[in-house]
Amino acid sequence: MKKRNKKKWREANYYIGWLFVLVYVAIQFLYQYQLSNEVSAHGIISPVPSSYSDELANQLYLVYEPPAEEEIKVEETEKELIEFYADKFKVDPDYIKCIIWLESRNNTFAKGDQGTSWGLAQFKESTFRAFRRLMGLDENPLLRQDKAEAIKTLCFAIKEGKDSHWSVVTSGLCRK
Repeated sequence: MKKRNKKKWREANYYIGWLFVLVYVAIQFLYQYQLSNEVSAHGIISPVPSSYSDELANQLYLVYEPPAEEEIKVEETEKELIEFYADKFKVDPDYIKCIIWLESRNNTFAKGDQGTSWGLAQFKESTFRAFRRLMGLDENPLLRQDKAEAIKTLCFAIKEGKDSHWSVVTSGLCRK
């Protein structure tokens, strides 16, 4: 009787092991599918980077809801946003347009540097967080893909003399 029970347990463990493998593969598939579908009807869907707290790391993804239109106070066209924030931070709007065009070709969802730089201004997560911390604003790196927030942060960085963070500036392609 005991030998038969051991055999059943071995078989059960074997099948449970395969079940875990299948669940793991299914989760990986869904995670990769989620990565390939960056935009949803509700906002931006993005994987949670490992640098987040454990609470957030337990989630497969975050959903970012764009700010309400009344919070921005200008229509969300890139030209108007650039003009608005360039005037607010007293920087040259043509300089901002040059950086945005050469970094992302005005693609809000552009990713560069092997996926580490995102958005119109191609901010790396650490750089974006540092600038936002200096501004006293939300440091959520998903905001890199929000037009208004990216342009606002870029204008702030230029005003503070931090434009050396962009290779298009250091290489001389964009000049003040």
